Amino acid sequence: MVLQCSFNSSPSEEHDTFSPCDDLRSQAGLEQAEGYLVYPWPVESPFHGERRIEVSPADVKASPFGWHDVDGLVGAEYLDTRGNNVFAQDDIDGLDLNEDRPDGGGSLAFAYDLDFSEAPSHSVEAAVTNLFYWNNINHDVFYHYGFDEAAGNFQINNYDRFGAGNDQIYADAQDGSDRNNARFFVAEDGVPGRMQMYLWNMRVYDASVRVLKADGSVTTINAVESGFSANNKLRFGEIDQSEIVLIKDANRTTSLACLSTAIIDIEEIRGKIALVDRGTCFFVEKVRRMQDLGAKAVIVCNNEAGDAIVMGGEDQSVTIPAVMIGEDQCAILKSLLAEGKIEVEIRRQSDPGVLDSALDNLIISHEYGHGISVRLLAGANSIDGLDNNEQMGEGWSDYFGLMLTTNWSSANPEDIRGIGTYVSNQSITGKGIRQYPYSTNQSVNPMIYDDLKNSPITHHVGAVWCSMLWDMTWNIIESDGRDQNIYTGSGGNNIALRLVMEGLKILNCYPGFVDGRNAILMADSLLYQGQHQFQIWKSFAGRGLGFSADQGSSHNTFDGKSSFDLPPIFRTSIREFTATEQTDHIHIHFISEREYDNRLFVLQRSTDKITYARILNFEGKLIEPNQRVFQYADLDVSQGQIYYYRLLSQDIRQRETIMASDSALLIPVDEVLVFPNPARDQTFIKLSRSYEGKVQINLFSTTGQKLYSVSKDAEELYTRYLLDLTTLTPGVYILELATQRGQLLKKLVLR
Repeated sequence: MVLQCSFNSSPSEEHDTFSPCDDLRSQAGLEQAEGYLVYPWPVESPFHGERRIEVSPADVKASPFGWHDVDGLVGAEYLDTRGNNVFAQDDIDGLDLNEDRPDGGGSLAFAYDLDFSEAPSHSVEAAVTNLFYWNNINHDVFYHYGFDEAAGNFQINNYDRFGAGNDQIYADAQDGSDRNNARFFVAEDGVPGRMQMYLWNMRVYDASVRVLKADGSVTTINAVESGFSANNKLRFGEIDQSEIVLIKDANRTTSLACLSTAIIDIEEIRGKIALVDRGTCFFVEKVRRMQDLGAKAVIVCNNEAGDAIVMGGEDQSVTIPAVMIGEDQCAILKSLLAEGKIEVEIRRQSDPGVLDSALDNLIISHEYGHGISVRLLAGANSIDGLDNNEQMGEGWSDYFGLMLTTNWSSANPEDIRGIGTYVSNQSITGKGIRQYPYSTNQSVNPMIYDDLKNSPITHHVGAVWCSMLWDMTWNIIESDGRDQNIYTGSGGNNIALRLVMEGLKILNCYPGFVDGRNAILMADSLLYQGQHQFQIWKSFAGRGLGFSADQGSSHNTFDGKSSFDLPPIFRTSIREFTATEQTDHIHIHFISEREYDNRLFVLQRSTDKITYARILNFEGKLIEPNQRVFQYADLDVSQGQIYYYRLLSQDIRQRETIMASDSALLIPVDEVLVFPNPARDQTFIKLSRSYEGKVQINLFSTTGQKLYSVSKDAEELYTRYLLDLTTLTPGVYILELATQRGQLLKKLVLR
């Protein structure tokens, strides 16, 4: 039931992929069962693995009548890529109408050639088949995690299992209405969703700014078209020779063009190309403002070194072209403008080559994830619960995409997982289209909660959230193992996904990060009796969403407060720590009450209470809720010197916390030492190690009356032995120690 196609052609200079396969249907033996030649779960894209035939992949619980059913009776109603969960089709003209769909025939055999040496349209049937398969995989997998009919999933026939029904997903491959993007439309339960998968340029630059100089020469600057509107593309009309105007904010030092700042010489903008700087506010805000002021196009200067980027966001009301150029190229434009008027043209570049996002299964799952998060939060009939700035929608979608494209038999926590490495034509270890790839290694992905203040863009906010969820998943795997069965497994990966899904169901509207964290903690209490509380707290605290973190208002991302601390119950704790002088050494004793993420206990010593030196490490425990007792004899000490000791806990990130301290003085002892003397309520006895055997301790009044008597082993007196004097009146007493070597007498004064 498995047929593999060989490698021998490539869509780019860097990556290998598949050649056309001949007569796949007959070779696969698909005459009697549903079969799809696709990049199967969990293969992420053509750069990550091979296509193969998947036979009858529908889950019997989630799709009990198969993927091509709509009436709930045995037998398919559709022989093409339509069914109860999804209608997959091409939309090359971008009109969102019922377009062409592959026909599988009576055997429902969907096996089509995929030829990367031709334009994507030549392989559209293969792309639609892959899109159909992966939408159904998402439907069936997430059904087992609570996204079912009653929760508002996407199905025509709900098989009498509650919910509204009649809301399958329309999934469009090679949608012609945009480039370098993917979208998902979701409405209330009962209204179909729509997934739009676009073609992506194989290289960054798809536009150019041509500077027309007075001497007739032309300088061409590479540029990147915006991605926030389908209605402002250069294919609808390039910009002919026009004058550039550098926007000047009221402070005369910036060119940001944000709504919060007045602009000098507004009247100069109409009919010209506006040159503005990236930063402070959203791209759509800058461009829309320039459009409202009559600009015919906008050039945005990158404020970071390196390539220009696709400007994100969404505002379909923007109709004027907008492109970004690199920081260094912008410096050239501004230098020319300082010398006088310049004119430019904005043109499309020759076809950069394209890649089909309907073959990027992580992005398909990401888009499907928007339908999950919107419908689970606050219920399937309330779809505006994520209309706030600190919402985590993009983060949940990235997470769902990662979970469904991870090979759980071979994956490692520090693996580099970029989003959209295929469509952005990067290697499988590339950073993808986010600022950082996902990895539990914080040198690879250093994102923390405070980063929201620096980059409040929706996808960046989501990336911070997904980083926390990804850490949580691997922390739970560390304690509970992993399971290759993504549908109904019981490993840490399944547990983490179940917690995220249940957390969505109980989360409040307009959530911030603290709300999201708390919902997952509550989900663990409900589903697993709180077994994973430490792993959850550890994950969030590790990226700044600890016990003392404060999200402020969830309607903005600038007032949050990071904290890396754990709740007190999950902090390493010491019950007692003592340094006690012996005859020839100082004895250290301590008890750890509990340990969490404790790499080491570090014992330090000082003679001045200022400079401490490490003298010993005790191996710690990552999770130890029970007490442990530690002992150490410090022999490297001198009599008559006071020593200061302190105990530190070093966590797995090698951060050290002072846990306890004590001091001790090694007092010289010739035979017997009684201190303090004079005493008040108590005194101590210390005996030289030259004495052995039994020692009788007697206390007499000056008249010879025995007031106290006890027998001890000499070893018990090598350290300080407490003598309680609270029942005695002030005066002079005689202390006798009767040893095997003779009698020792000391006068004791009680004040």
